[in-house]
Formats: sequence, structure tokens, C-alpha cells
Amino acid sequence: MSENVNSICQGWWAREISAETGSARKTRAELRRADTALKALGVPAVHRLNAALSAGDFDLRHDPERLALIAVALAQVKERGPKVARAFGAGDPPALSPIRFNALIRATTPGALWRPLNRALAVIKGAASPGALAADLFYWNEQTRTRWCFDYYGETTAAPMQQETET
Repeated sequence: MSENVNSICQGWWAREISAETGSARKTRAELRRADTALKALGVPAVHRLNAALSAGDFDLRHDPERLALIAVALAQVKERGPKVARAFGAGDPPALSPIRFNALIRATTPGALWRPLNRALAVIKGAASPGALAADLFYWNEQTRTRWCFDYYGETTAAPMQQETET
């Protein structure tokens, strides 16, 4: 079975970001400080991420800003947790305010998503599912943003509506 974006990025995160090694600490620090795609692309581990993605036919050389966004976002993840939109919507009031959440889902490009996503990940203290986050950013589109809305507002845990049948 071939790997998907989720499992490839989760493996990269485990090796390159969350590991307690000197090189992982250095990579985390470099990526957390990167405030542009070009700075992130100057980190060797980002190219190892793309090599792993390329091996699974998910090469991002044609979209370096998306590759950089994924790497920088994964560097913000400090521990495995729930899907990120669920974490943003958890609590009363939600961990991430609806105004800040709406700013996230209105972003349609990696460049527009960079700053609000990094700030939002700080609000939840970096507790998120690294593989799911990476896959969502890889496929960032209207369908993904819509799913995030349902996750944020807790609709994925609601019981499905039953259709009434005529008797």
C-alpha cells in the first residue's frame, strides 16, 4: 500500500521535529523563526520532507510556498492532539475566537494562511494531529475549509438527523 500525505508528513514530523535530538531541536528552531517561505526553504529538513512526499507522488517543487507552510506549521506542533479545527473550537468560549477562526478559513493561499495559522497554533499550545494538519494544508481548498467549519463548531460529533417517514 502506498503512503498518503498524512502518513508521510506524520513520519517526517516524528523524525525531524518531535524527536529529542540536536538536529530536531535545530530544525524546530529554524522553522519556528522562519517568517517567509524562502527562509523555510533554506532549512535542509524541508527538502527531506519534499523528498519523502515526492517518493509518494506528492512532489511540491511546483508549489514551494505550500511546502514551506506545511513544514513551518508542523514545527509549531509540539504534541499529538486532535484535528486542529476541533482543537480551535474546543472549550467555552472556544480556544480560538470565531473571528480568528474565520480569518483562517477565508485564507485561500499558503501566503495568506501563514501568519494566522501560526498564531492559531500557538493558542492551542501546539497540540494537534500533525499528519491531519499537513494533509489539510496540502489539499487546502473549499472542501477542506468547509470541513474545518464543521469540526470547529462540533458538528462532526452531532447525531445525524433522521428523516421522518410517512405512515
